[in-house]
Amino acid sequence: AAGVRVIELQLVPNYSAADKLRGLKLGWNLPRLVDQVRSQLTLVAPDIIHTHLWLSDIIGFLAARGMPTKLFSTQHDTVPLPLIVKLFKKAALRRAEKVVAISEAVRAFTLSYFNLPDDKVVSIYNGIDVARFAAAVKPDSEWQPTLGVIARLEAVKGHQTLFEALGKLKKSVGTLPKVKIIGSGSQETVLRRLAERLGIANSLECCGYQGD
Repeated sequence: AAGVRVIELQLVPNYSAADKLRGLKLGWNLPRLVDQVRSQLTLVAPDIIHTHLWLSDIIGFLAARGMPTKLFSTQHDTVPLPLIVKLFKKAALRRAEKVVAISEAVRAFTLSYFNLPDDKVVSIYNGIDVARFAAAVKPDSEWQPTLGVIARLEAVKGHQTLFEALGKLKKSVGTLPKVKIIGSGSQETVLRRLAERLGIANSLECCGYQGD
């Protein structure tokens, strides 16, 4: 990041996602993680701490205790959490000055799930410069509908819902748009099998992970 100081901390060893969510190993290490971050906060003395996702929300909240630093959090999803994680995250979000949701659906979930005041959460959509893509627009006579999905191939990203919708669309109208699936993940084999079962595999182009 040009002009921005980046401090890399080795916070979390190579635990599986299941270990993290169950807290089997992370719980033992949480005080150490918080202390590392608090040490950096003491040195840097930031005016604002901006966290993303549940682990950084909790660590940021605990590390900034007693400091005048203002906390902000951005919420990206509507994924339920284990009870103990939910309680810690709820405390973190209540401590925040504002919580940013990337969509109205995420805002509604955050307000309800964490029981937050309505004015605590604001919606700010991810910024996309649509002008960059204007040059690629074709005349109507040449236009063929194409859908694109850029996401990890994990259950939380909702590819199954898309595939099932495409299956229903094919049954009702007989044809499908071209669909480009960009990304990789643990659900790739499961999704390929689902596409074959729904009869939509020929309309899908699986592009894998793209570094650009």
